[in-house]
Amino acid sequence: MFTLKSGINISKSLNQFYVPKRGKRVWQRKPMGGPPAPSKLFRIPVKPFVPEDEKAEQKRLLDNYRSQMKALRQYFFEQSLKQAVSGESAQLKLKEEDIEHERLMEENLIENKKTALLREERLKAEFETTREKVLQSLMKKEKEQALYQEKLCSFIKEQEATPFISKDEVERAIEEALSNPVNFNFAIDFRGNVYSDAPNEFKRDENKLY
Repeated sequence: MFTLKSGINISKSLNQFYVPKRGKRVWQRKPMGGPPAPSKLFRIPVKPFVPEDEKAEQKRLLDNYRSQMKALRQYFFEQSLKQAVSGESAQLKLKEEDIEHERLMEENLIENKKTALLREERLKAEFETTREKVLQSLMKKEKEQALYQEKLCSFIKEQEATPFISKDEVERAIEEALSNPVNFNFAIDFRGNVYSDAPNEFKRDENKLY
């Protein structure tokens, strides 16, 4: 037995035949198919008196109720038919959309293949063009390099052909330079006129210069 804090017994509260007070009879309903009680076997119930105007009003209200309920049932029936038709049409439309989607996917696949072929051809043409440009650039660079080497060789030959002062002729070259002095002190104006001073006169006395 289980008892709550409030003092109510759960097992007793769930038992429909529990009588909280000693000597009290439990009421039970008579079965639906049972015969009438002997005390009411020959009893004729008296119908209540209803005025005619009230009967007419009750009949009017009942007719209105039946008409409204019939209209509601008809409305719900029509709505259910519409939903059924719309459901079928929606399924047909969905099926058509699926077919159209598959068709568009096939067309898209074909277009993608065509685009891929065109892209390959374009890339191949661009590769050939770039290859030709690179080859031409390399050939031009090789020609420029060869021309540069040729000019360099000619310059070296010219420099080699230029006479140099040997060890035996150093003193003679110095004597010649001292005998023919050159003055590099000059100026040029914005018109191109050159102004230079006369070379400094010097006298040679033994190893001194004046």
